[in-house]
Amino acid sequence: MYGQKTTKILSELDIAEPSDYGGEALMEAETVARQLKDKATILRLSGIYGPNRKRMIQLAQSNPGNWPATNNWSNRIHEEDAARFIVFLMKRIMMNESIEPLYLVTDGVPTKQYDVLTWIRNRLQLTTDTIELPILESGKQLQSVLLNQTGFVLKYPDFTYGYEAIID
Repeated sequence: MYGQKTTKILSELDIAEPSDYGGEALMEAETVARQLKDKATILRLSGIYGPNRKRMIQLAQSNPGNWPATNNWSNRIHEEDAARFIVFLMKRIMMNESIEPLYLVTDGVPTKQYDVLTWIRNRLQLTTDTIELPILESGKQLQSVLLNQTGFVLKYPDFTYGYEAIID
């Protein structure tokens, strides 16, 4: 979604500049949503993970030679926190409280992908001594300014809390 190449941490206050077809399609969908007769709020969810979304755990368990060739920044949100935030916003609407037209729904702790994979692998008591870290290539660091301003509290404030619960 955010196609710009930058070391700056991006939020929903930054203009998204999609650099691929998927990002362009998402921007087009947001444009359509903004044109609806009834007011719409757009939620941009970062990488969703949870008990039924275990791609990173499966990748961490695999041979590190199968891991991505680059160590990109990654951002995530636990599926339970995403659902809880949607309910939180709906309650605010039902109480006639205002909400923003756009929220970036992310835990706000951008992490290098290999750090997540290595942490999971260590937690599973799998060896990490032969893992070679590639250079950091790309990806975006995301943080939600507006979600944080609502007073909503994440149950899983970073990947370690969320993956710990899944692994246990």
